[in-house]
Amino acid sequence: MDLGKALSDLAAAPLKIASAGLEIASGTLSTVQHALGDTSVGSPVMSMLGLDDTLSRAGRLTRLVDDDAPLGRALAPGGVLDRLLRPGGLVDQISQDGGLLDRLTAEGGAVTRALAPGGVIDRLTLDGGLLDQLTSDDGALSRVLAPGGFAEQVLAPDGVVDRVLSEEGIAARLIAKDGPADRVLADGGVVDRLLSSGGIVDRLLEPGGPADRVLADGGVVDRVLSTDGILDRVLAPGGVADRGLAEGGVVEQMLADGGIVDRVLRPEGIADRLVGEGGIADRLLADNGVVDRVLRADGIADRLLGDGGPVDKMLSDGGLVDRLLSEGGIAERLLDEGGAIDVLTAPDGALMKLNDVVDNLNQLAPVLAGLAPTVDKLYDAVLVLNDAVNPLSNIAGRIPLSRQRGKRAAKAAAARQVVDQNGQDPPISGQ
Repeated sequence: MDLGKALSDLAAAPLKIASAGLEIASGTLSTVQHALGDTSVGSPVMSMLGLDDTLSRAGRLTRLVDDDAPLGRALAPGGVLDRLLRPGGLVDQISQDGGLLDRLTAEGGAVTRALAPGGVIDRLTLDGGLLDQLTSDDGALSRVLAPGGFAEQVLAPDGVVDRVLSEEGIAARLIAKDGPADRVLADGGVVDRLLSSGGIVDRLLEPGGPADRVLADGGVVDRVLSTDGILDRVLAPGGVADRGLAEGGVVEQMLADGGIVDRVLRPEGIADRLVGEGGIADRLLADNGVVDRVLRADGIADRLLGDGGPVDKMLSDGGLVDRLLSEGGIAERLLDEGGAIDVLTAPDGALMKLNDVVDNLNQLAPVLAGLAPTVDKLYDAVLVLNDAVNPLSNIAGRIPLSRQRGKRAAKAAAARQVVDQNGQDPPISGQ
């Protein structure tokens, strides 16, 4: 009897497996329908296996990379990513022999100097260096991450990030169909013009172009990172960065209660007004708002990036960029020894003097606050004196002596100017 039941179960097993397979397939179909907009209830088996949620996410991802979605167009053949990675494209120009990365990482190049002992990285990461000061217990970063600090206010419910990423927030409107991101990535849009053959990026990275000049020996980057250069002086002990991060310095004042960061992030503060309903961001992204006018056909971006537009003129031979980076140009004069940057960042330069002024003002603040009662008393004394002098001036105006003397003087002056009818002086009495 048991043997017969076992044989019966064995014979029915394939049928049960097939039935379970059909149930799973049915559940899969229901979930796919749900992902495509059908609200019918999915299979319990699919829910148990977690397949319905997986397929729903896959459906959302598929919609993101649709041909008419911004991400889909960026990934399509001939799209932004394709143009970046094509032979001779931007990635090639940056990574090829003698390209941007090659020049940065060459022996004696910017990166080598930055990583050398005593270089920029050393200055940043040594004990007591910039990063050490930022991450110390009472440093700027610690205060930013402290409970109730900058990070907590930014990430709080209904905070800046929450508003930006909400369902109908700024981010959603930026990446919506026909929104700003869509227009920027469209054929003939801003990114298309930037990355096109012979476009702005091409001209920036061409041999002898702006990027070449900036990274050349003696160029902008070379001067900034050189020994005793701008960055060296900024990061030196007692330098601009040191003063800025010191107790009572600029960073501490910015992060203090009532400081700039506090005023930006407090309820109804600057950030609230920027990203709130009807705020600046709302107006910028509205129909016919600034972003719309910039990115529309024949809009500001079109006129800026078009042939013969401002950007074209700036990058042309003899244009602004050429004059800025040419030998003896503006950049060279700014970065030369004794130039504007040199004067500003020198130990006795304007930046250090400005820092001294801020220090002096900080020290004077308590003194000035203590003088406030004295100033108030002086003001009250001036008011009392004014009340006493006003009646005296009224009395002085009523004294008749000054008026009589004035009348006699007027009569004498008139008599001296009298002329008879024949035009001769009057006879003098007593002659």
